[in-house]
Amino acid sequence: MADLSGRLTGFHKGIDSSVARRSREDAAVQLRKARVVERMNKRRAAAVDPAAAGTAEAAASAAEDATFTSGMLTPRAGMSATEQHTVVTQCVAGLRSGDDRHALAGVVNLRRLLSIEVHPPIDMVISAGAMSFLIAMLKRVDHPKLQFEATWCLTNIASGTAAHTELVITSGAPELLVQMLGSREVNVREQAVWALGNIAGDSPKTRDFVMSIGGMLPILNLLRPELSPSQSMLRNVAWCISNFCRGKPRPHLDTLQPCLASLTYIIGSMSDTEVLTDACWALSYLSDGGNERVQAVLERGLLPRIIELLSHPKTSVRTPALRCIGNVITGDDDQTEAAVAAGCLPKLLHLVEDMTRPSICKEAMWAISNIAAGTPEQVGQLITKGFFPVVIEACATARAEVRKEAAWTISNAVTGGTADQLRQLIAQGIVSAIGSLLAFADTRVAKIALETLENLLRRVSELDTTGESDAALRDVIDEAGIVEMLADLGNSGDETIHNRCMRILTDFFPDELEDEDDDEFPGAAGMPYGAPGGYGGPHGPGGPGAGGNPFGSAGAGAANPFASMGHKGFGSS
Repeated sequence: MADLSGRLTGFHKGIDSSVARRSREDAAVQLRKARVVERMNKRRAAAVDPAAAGTAEAAASAAEDATFTSGMLTPRAGMSATEQHTVVTQCVAGLRSGDDRHALAGVVNLRRLLSIEVHPPIDMVISAGAMSFLIAMLKRVDHPKLQFEATWCLTNIASGTAAHTELVITSGAPELLVQMLGSREVNVREQAVWALGNIAGDSPKTRDFVMSIGGMLPILNLLRPELSPSQSMLRNVAWCISNFCRGKPRPHLDTLQPCLASLTYIIGSMSDTEVLTDACWALSYLSDGGNERVQAVLERGLLPRIIELLSHPKTSVRTPALRCIGNVITGDDDQTEAAVAAGCLPKLLHLVEDMTRPSICKEAMWAISNIAAGTPEQVGQLITKGFFPVVIEACATARAEVRKEAAWTISNAVTGGTADQLRQLIAQGIVSAIGSLLAFADTRVAKIALETLENLLRRVSELDTTGESDAALRDVIDEAGIVEMLADLGNSGDETIHNRCMRILTDFFPDELEDEDDDEFPGAAGMPYGAPGGYGGPHGPGGPGAGGNPFGSAGAGAANPFASMGHKGFGSS
């Protein structure tokens, strides 16, 4: 099979690379929406450590905080602006006092105030002059409690807007936070990871800044088994790694190699859902951007485990694992084959069969369309593993975003399949699928379907040495009502669709044009695209596989001119 000139930008054959890239980016946006719902790139630390909530440790910590802040107004959700201002004034007075006990009371209450889930008064805290005191507390190696509370406050300030994050950076906090990653106190180290993760998660610029000051390697080193990292530490480090890997422009692959080593350890040895979620997202970001990035993932031996995670019970894990597999499949033919050989096909088939989860179904179908754009052997695997009945059904019944990827799957298979594979695809019902796509009121889908139809007709004509197969295919198309659809679509008002329909009718169905005016298609002129016009609604004439389809399924026998044809009439592939 001819080289595809780069699967990543040209995985949809017959469409220019800019459109192909746009399709890929649309899929990324859809999945990122799910990601935002699941977790944010920047996170606000709650008033109580979630890992300790409801435990004796949490109760003891709360009691200790209460002793520090006795006599101060306690922050709570729903406070008025006046009450918040009172709290901030009391806190800053404590920070200014020069007395560690009063300073601790002030920073604890400030942390509580900044941990309010909805609209924490970050600007009020900054305007009161608290930042300089918080930065000074980061240097208090002799007082880990002050360090910890001040870091917690800065973590939540950095979780605000880009301007808030920039203020944390210009204050000099990041360099001090990197130093604190070596603290003897576990909670200080962990809170420093969280704060740096929020800074790195703000933008590619801030991500690169954290990496430039040496923040990445000390964070990765916290995964060392001899440190016995807690579950919350593992979650924070995995999330931080995902922030190092995300965002465009991507960091250079060489820069991310240490992250890849840590991800190999995480993916291979851990089962916590949150850790796996962030690790899989990190791998999906890392593997996106070129064959050399895909190869880096393959060389780590991660593919079997990622494929295994396609069956994880949580959608939050399956989604990024699927994105990572999709990136591998967009690589060269050998990289695609590595995914197929590692067993991705049964998992993808299961995911695409479940149309109740459209975002995952779309992503799985996108991956399948890229396999269909591969070698004839890979197309053959899709046929023998039973993908095309599902793809054909999706063309008729799935949501628009899934239907479009199903259309590309058929288009790619028609373009790259052998003569025998084309015969099998026709026998399984791809003409019916093309009819369903043409009947679907979506201009983009119609253009894919028309291109597929024309490619199918031309390829069968070129491969047919006797004319029997070519004539049989035209009869199948005509009896499926597609010729009438072409006439109606030609009057849709879209010039590209008009020209393609005219060319197909002229080249392959000239008899339909004999008695018509040269300037107008046969059929109802000006008929709105997608309206009924002699072709039976959204499933084509009578639905897929109905009486208007003379080939039905692959076992249709004499009623199917392709089912019993063997290799007769076709030349070599």
